[in-house]
Amino acid sequence: MLGQLPVIEDPDLLIGSNTVDDSAVYRINDRQALVQTVDFFPPVVDDREPKYGLVVTAIANIDDVVHNAGARVGDELLLTKPLGSGILISAIKRDRLDTAGIEKVSILMATLNRDAAAAMKTVSAHACTDITGFGLLGHLREMTSASGVGAEVYFDQVPTLDEVWSLATGGNIPGGTRDNLALLEQTLQWDPALTEQQKLVLCDAQTSGGLLIAVDSRETAKLMTALQERQTPAAHRIGRIIEDPSGAIRVLPTAPRS
Repeated sequence: MLGQLPVIEDPDLLIGSNTVDDSAVYRINDRQALVQTVDFFPPVVDDREPKYGLVVTAIANIDDVVHNAGARVGDELLLTKPLGSGILISAIKRDRLDTAGIEKVSILMATLNRDAAAAMKTVSAHACTDITGFGLLGHLREMTSASGVGAEVYFDQVPTLDEVWSLATGGNIPGGTRDNLALLEQTLQWDPALTEQQKLVLCDAQTSGGLLIAVDSRETAKLMTALQERQTPAAHRIGRIIEDPSGAIRVLPTAPRS
């Protein structure tokens, strides 16, 4: 729907719809901006007509705003929650996840990104987005496209929920996850060693996922420490930003040796 709206040209519009960010940011004075985000989705029932939505409006300091369009070549990518909530939710609907697994994923989804955002403020992050319905690679693609760069992701560095691997091979892949993979195929460069299940996990549609942060490599250690001190669900360096104006993403099994 938003893609059909006209592009707004206004010097006070700091973030609009052209970068596929999750909120609009409009400057109201020299220090502050109005931030507004809207989300709506069908309930998880047979009738998929949109029935539920929320609008959140806030005032923010302009200096605190981090958007998805600022990633720079050489930045490192950090992720603050493990992947797999979409697959576990699908398993819950099929009564295939035990009580411990249900509790684990529920706690993960209820964990706010507040501490991760506070940790991010200890460094000069160049770009950030949260991982939700389009999965890790879908939201990374939005970041690379908006920033005019490419990215490498190292599969063995990406945190995942332990239960996800047995469930991913047992017919518990959500339709949205498969749609994400199909939509991204033309912009992804997969190493041939990666399996179909691994690809699907990287595209898994998340509910209340973590932050994906692009930060100067010289500040990676400081950010990792800040995340660990705040005990965020994960604090993993999963890849880096590379030069590629097309926004393509290269996915490798392991990180190259330095």
